Amino acid sequence: MGAKAKPWRELGARQRRIVANEACRLLLQRSRDPEDVQEMFNLVVEELTANCSDLRLILQRDAAQDTACGLLLEQLGKLRATVPASTNLDVPVITLTQLDSAVTKVPLPQEALTAAGYTLTKHSAAAAAEGPKSQQRKRGRRTKVNSVEMVSLVRRVLAPHLQDTERVAVVGRGRNKKMVVAQHLPKKRYRVFLEEPELHESMSWSTFHSIMKRHFPHVKNPMRQTDICEHCKHLERHLLPAAQRALAKHRLEIEEFSQQYFHPFDSSPATIENKEKTDKFPLLATSLAFVQQQNFNAANSRERQALGLATRLALHSAEASAIHTLKGHVELLEAYRWHQTSARRQEAALEQLASGESLPASAVLLQMDFKENVKVLNVEVEVLYLAEHHGKGACDRLFAWTRMWVSRFIQKHPIYNLRDLTQCYREGAASRIADDPTTPAILVSNFDPGRFRPTKRSFLSAATLKISRTYSLVATLDRHAAPGVRIVNHVFTDLRQGSRVLPCHVDEVVSEEKVEWRRGYYDKPRSWEQAGPEPGDVNHVTRRFAAQKTFLPDREVAPKRSLEEKMSAKAKQLSKHAAKKKRQLAEGSSSSASSSSSSSSTSSEKA
Repeated sequence: MGAKAKPWRELGARQRRIVANEACRLLLQRSRDPEDVQEMFNLVVEELTANCSDLRLILQRDAAQDTACGLLLEQLGKLRATVPASTNLDVPVITLTQLDSAVTKVPLPQEALTAAGYTLTKHSAAAAAEGPKSQQRKRGRRTKVNSVEMVSLVRRVLAPHLQDTERVAVVGRGRNKKMVVAQHLPKKRYRVFLEEPELHESMSWSTFHSIMKRHFPHVKNPMRQTDICEHCKHLERHLLPAAQRALAKHRLEIEEFSQQYFHPFDSSPATIENKEKTDKFPLLATSLAFVQQQNFNAANSRERQALGLATRLALHSAEASAIHTLKGHVELLEAYRWHQTSARRQEAALEQLASGESLPASAVLLQMDFKENVKVLNVEVEVLYLAEHHGKGACDRLFAWTRMWVSRFIQKHPIYNLRDLTQCYREGAASRIADDPTTPAILVSNFDPGRFRPTKRSFLSAATLKISRTYSLVATLDRHAAPGVRIVNHVFTDLRQGSRVLPCHVDEVVSEEKVEWRRGYYDKPRSWEQAGPEPGDVNHVTRRFAAQKTFLPDREVAPKRSLEEKMSAKAKQLSKHAAKKKRQLAEGSSSSASSSSSSSSTSSEKA
């Protein structure tokens, strides 16, 4: 500590490299905090000059020729190349202007900087001389949304609450747009804001909301598990893995009697291509078709005739068992894949209508919740039903708003009755319009249908139509038709040819007994908590596939996963690997601790 600082010339080459590398390390470490880059650079220079008395003179005179100083500038040049031109404050890096401003404090010619690996243009040098623009606020109040102190405070407070998730978030704009693994909070943002004194004492809720939206777009509210399609989840997690295990099991059983049985199948170009695909269904389907073909042509197979009678009978029995089992798996997978295909088809049709590509100039697109009834509006009406569990749209956004309003309202006042709930919705709607004047007007009013349902009920009776088997109906006024409306069933929206629903009529039923309105919606077991079907079972997915499989689209619509779904699956895989690694490390540490304790006890016993 008290030793005299050695001149830079007296240091050896190894010592110079150590000092330069230490300077680079300190610079890279401290550059993650963008609060005061100039002070950081000055500290690095002070630490170097404390050990090398004439370092500042050398930096001014011949730093480009000095190996260690050149290494320092080379590392800074590499750092500069990795820094984007503009970043959000939640990204822990410094800007180019801040880095250039720190480097230009050392008076070196531009040629020397370029020769050392740090490229600085005239425009960049001028910008560095002016300093960072964020520090040159000419007028106006300093906003807290872009304040480094406020953003750092939010990041520090949110750190203990963040949890990993399987979802994907899109951050950035334009060319800087990218997909990252999202994180979610165990509580709503507003609840976290109220429970953290540092937040609500330092900023308002609107400021905190703006900081989260601008600088932490990857942080999401808790996700509802009921929003996940139970059919797609069951397909990915249970049906497809079970089918792959069954195929592997039966392959081993067949190869016990004929080792070259699957050689023609595995060596074919189609099989090689299917093995490289992420979609494993084609490989399962072609494997089943190959076993069926081999079993059908058993009498003409020379390889099979060379086997003994007992072996041929055992092989035939193994083939029959494989065909029976794999056929059930393939049929069930095909039905669930048709569900995904139907979802893609209807979503594509809705996107074309919403974008105006297929919407006529005289038509209007109305999107309503599934509970709404579509009445004969004296105009032609085409109903587009989205696939079950895939119908999230603009209407569902209203439910998210109301949940957020209730979450805010109960922090200051409990909800005991309908009057409190109405007040909650009115305050929430007013705050929504205040935050975004372009949002649609929301009318909140009390609706009291009475205790009992109407005794008179009207419904459409059509013997040739089952509403759960179609996604598209077109109704046109026709005074010659029995109900006054001509109804055509297209099954899918992308199919222009449909069949007329005949016969159909409107029935009216008057009930003598009064029936109360149903208040609860979970009076039956929840579908997402039930076990899914097994191969050979029949449910509404398989029945819908049997009724719709002949209505193929004009172009191929494969149930391929979108980019977000692929990223979510990758994030899920990485999280599983991380959890497995943690378990292995924990098991290793516990086993080592137990072995050390046992060895110590044994040695003590011997002693």
